[in-house]
Amino acid sequence: MSKGRNLARGLLSLIASSLVWIALGLVYFIVTVWIVSFGVETVTGTAASSDFVALSAALLAIGSLAGSSYSMGSMGPKPEPVDRYETSEVA
Repeated sequence: MSKGRNLARGLLSLIASSLVWIALGLVYFIVTVWIVSFGVETVTGTAASSDFVALSAALLAIGSLAGSSYSMGSMGPKPEPVDRYETSEVA
């Protein structure tokens, strides 16, 4: 029974985290659409093409989500640096 409960808990957490990522993606996309359209209109003085706005907002939203989920290795303690010359030291 505990194995089934662990499986159900894992599936529910997977679904919850997927919904959070989808919601974050939509929020990032909507904010980026507003920023891109406002920027183009401010710089050029004309409204931007909706194709351009959607493409650039999608690329920027994907990049920001991918960048926020990327980690630089483990967060554990770092190993001591190895002294390459420890055997050739002269006293």
